[in-house]
Amino acid sequence: MERFLEIKTGKNKPKYIIFRISDDQSQIIFEEEVYANERSCQECWEELCRKLVDEVPRYILYDVHLETEDKRKVTKLVLVSW
Repeated sequence: MERFLEIKTGKNKPKYIIFRISDDQSQIIFEEEVYANERSCQECWEELCRKLVDEVPRYILYDVHLETEDKRKVTKLVLVSW
């Protein structure tokens, strides 16, 4: 829950956080958080895709920044199940 609150409300929040299932399959645990650090959304997304391997399930909380048709800037958190 702490990691979720960090990406949702933090000032210096990560672009995405990766979680995995524990070895004994009893819980979901934190694996890694990645910050944008002057990189574009596209660069961050491509980096994330390179990290994901088909045989290893992961959960990613991704901070998406969008601009609507009427030019409003919107931020959404997306949960990706891999």
